[in-house]
Amino acid sequence: MVFLQIALVVSCLFRLTAASPILTIPESPLQAYDVIIVGGGPAGLSAASALGRVRRSALLIDSGVYRNAPTQEVHDVLTRDGTVPAEFRALARDQISVYPSVSMMNGTVSSIVPKNNNTYFTTTDVEGKQYLSKKVILATGMKDLLPSTPGLAAGWGSGCPWCDGWEHRDKPFANLGPFSAAFVQNSITQTTLNPDILMLTNGTYNDTTKAQASKDLPDWTDRLALYNISVEDRIIASFSRVNKNDSDYNDDFRITFTDGESIVRNAIKGNFPAELASDIPTELGLKLSNESDATVQVDHNMESSMPGVFMIGDANSDMSHSVPHAMWSGKRAVVYMHGNLAKDYANARVEAQSIHTKRFLDDAQKPFEVMKKHLAKPKAELNSAQELLEYMSS
Repeated sequence: MVFLQIALVVSCLFRLTAASPILTIPESPLQAYDVIIVGGGPAGLSAASALGRVRRSALLIDSGVYRNAPTQEVHDVLTRDGTVPAEFRALARDQISVYPSVSMMNGTVSSIVPKNNNTYFTTTDVEGKQYLSKKVILATGMKDLLPSTPGLAAGWGSGCPWCDGWEHRDKPFANLGPFSAAFVQNSITQTTLNPDILMLTNGTYNDTTKAQASKDLPDWTDRLALYNISVEDRIIASFSRVNKNDSDYNDDFRITFTDGESIVRNAIKGNFPAELASDIPTELGLKLSNESDATVQVDHNMESSMPGVFMIGDANSDMSHSVPHAMWSGKRAVVYMHGNLAKDYANARVEAQSIHTKRFLDDAQKPFEVMKKHLAKPKAELNSAQELLEYMSS
């Protein structure tokens, strides 16, 4: 009988040392992942790829809304320069699909709720489905706030010099925005690509703004003259695209003023405000960088003010808006997150093993009195299950 009881104790010890990893999120019928990624643009896709390559379980939820959707082509991405944005995303999803730990789905997230002091999160989509994760990556992006001027929204993304400035080089160019010293400098930066630059100030070129510009940049008039940049201050009534040709960049834009006259430019750069494309960052209470740009404040690892929530892409506070940057920010977040998750899981395993050990010792204490009666050695006067275990292993 005693040998049977001792064997049972040893068996319990063996099972304890061979215990499998224990997740630190609660048992639930919901699907659980290491990471939930909200947003399927370049930033979110880059994060999904990085997570897949280190076998982290992840779910990417893609709403199908992208800031660069109107853009003709993706540029500055080596080996993919000139790729249509939709094709770029399709290629990325196809490459990510080889990693079995990553899942991707179409859908819109309605809420994210932190649980247990941000140790895990519950994500809910608009259909009411819920998912658990240890971390959350927001790649929800920004939304441009375009004026209601007729034709502007329809042409948006079809003549942006930062997207395809090289393709519009040496052609008549217009820079649209309120007049200021900063706007003067902004226009000058374009002169490496376009010698014919027109500033469209849309009724803001007046004595007040010119006086302020003189305070901020005393020689602004000399600078404009030096680069042969002119100012057009008439009020714009509408924009229209002419010579439309989706296969190249030879299309032009007609700018019609309220006096009925019009001019034609090959490309127009608009300087408009933008806001967060999703309400989730503000609903989570994430700290914003400031009131004017309303981007999410992050540290160098892309982590927001809420531990466990990361903001990547153009909606974070580093104020860089490009596909290469979006991809880098996704990778940067995952590199840090991967190590952080490894530490979390290691801590959980150690804690779980400690709990199991305590339970084992408590269970071993119960038959202790019976067992020590059969021990003939002086060590039979042992006082605890722990001493018994030490004795058995000696």
